[in-house]
Amino acid sequence: MIVVRDVRPHHQRTQVPKKEIGDKEMKKLLGIVFLVAAATVVYFDSVGWPSLDVSLWSLIPVGLFLFFTLENLWKKDCKANLMCLIIAFIIANAILDLLPISSGLVIGAGVLACVGIGYLFPDKEGK
Repeated sequence: MIVVRDVRPHHQRTQVPKKEIGDKEMKKLLGIVFLVAAATVVYFDSVGWPSLDVSLWSLIPVGLFLFFTLENLWKKDCKANLMCLIIAFIIANAILDLLPISSGLVIGAGVLACVGIGYLFPDKEGK
């Protein structure tokens, strides 16, 4: 009878997939957002809510696009970051009349800015 012994090292390597790392960072970001929201609720409860002449429901898309802006900033994606910020500004300007400029002008400037950022920071070939 011949006995063959396995001489390979029995070390198990574990790697964390990149998706899990991104999920942890996103969970941390969401945790921070909820903590800030909780602090805001406590603050405004003690001080009082400011009177807004705008429905809060109409500001939800602005908040979502600002969240996407922060998410893309976290991922270091400049073009997507700028586009989300421009969309948030267009919606906020239409609701609150922040600046006396048209949405078409903002869209045109945003497209030119995205093209400029695309030339300044090209995508890496390895992605």
